[in-house]
Amino acid sequence: MTKTIYLMRHGRTRANLEKYYGSAEEPLLFEPAAFSEAKAVVAQIDPVGIAASPYLRAMQTAAIVKPDTIARIDEEPLLREVSMGVLEGRRFSDAYDQYGAALDPWIDDPFSNAPPRGESLKDAMVRAEAFLQAAEEGHLYVSHDGIIRLILCAVAGDIRRFFDISVQNLQIVPLDCNEISKR
Repeated sequence: MTKTIYLMRHGRTRANLEKYYGSAEEPLLFEPAAFSEAKAVVAQIDPVGIAASPYLRAMQTAAIVKPDTIARIDEEPLLREVSMGVLEGRRFSDAYDQYGAALDPWIDDPFSNAPPRGESLKDAMVRAEAFLQAAEEGHLYVSHDGIIRLILCAVAGDIRRFFDISVQNLQIVPLDCNEISKR
């Protein structure tokens, strides 16, 4: 019997549309048609619980798609987005104008290096692996593109796949818990 958890990327934000790095306080763009579809998909998977990254956009998404049968949304700090440090709230070019060479180590190797005051992909991968150990079967987890991609890399056992993975807004990615437990 397959045991599954579900990862869902939050709904679209202005940062997604305007191509800048969002901050923890970045709110959703409320798009009724998109959320109607997402809510229908969530109803089909019928999660037994729901948890979300503490970032505003993830908590707002979870509140919109939450099935009526689930009493509350749990906050899951392990699902917060990869910290982009000084890039948050900015376009890359604007940050580079201000920080220049300080961003070069991260540009050259984002796996081992972080943007100033940020987090490397290897450091965030540790959180992704910890999440997989704590995830509960049948739950829906609302999170972000970067950390979902790292969770998928952790399942595959290969962080280098990070840039090959794409997760769309409101996309739900089912994960087989039996495969996770084999790691």
